[in-house]
Amino acid sequence: YDFDVFMHRGAGAYICGEETALIESLEGKQGKPRLKPPFPADVGVFGCPTTVANVETVAVAPTICRRGGSWFVGLGRPRNSGTKLFNISGHVNTPCTVEEEMSIPLKELIERHAGGIVGGWDNLLAVIPGG
Repeated sequence: YDFDVFMHRGAGAYICGEETALIESLEGKQGKPRLKPPFPADVGVFGCPTTVANVETVAVAPTICRRGGSWFVGLGRPRNSGTKLFNISGHVNTPCTVEEEMSIPLKELIERHAGGIVGGWDNLLAVIPGG
C-alpha cells in the first residue's frame, strides 16, 4: 500500500483518549469533546469522514496480522491478554517505555524493566496508574 502520513501540531491539550476532542484540537479549536452523533466516521476532521486510531493499536496491528490473533491472545492471562505499552517514570532506577504482557504484576514490571525503586521498595509511597 502507498499512502502519505501528515503530522500536525494541535491547538493544545485535549482530553486523552477522546477522539472528537483530538479532532477539535487538530482543527485549531479548544480540545473539548463534540456532541455525538454525528460520529467522526461520518463527520470528522474539517467535516470529512475520519478514522481515529490509537497509535499503540496501529503499531501492534502488523505483528498481529503476521503472527495471528491467537498468538496475541496467548500473551498474558485469560480475560487479560495481549500486550500494552507501559511508561514507567518517577523514582525508579531506569525510567522507560516498554511493551509487556497485560497481566504482568506491577512489582515485576518495575524490577524487570526499570531496575526497581530508587533506594529500594520501602521508599515507594504511591503509584499512579493511568493512560
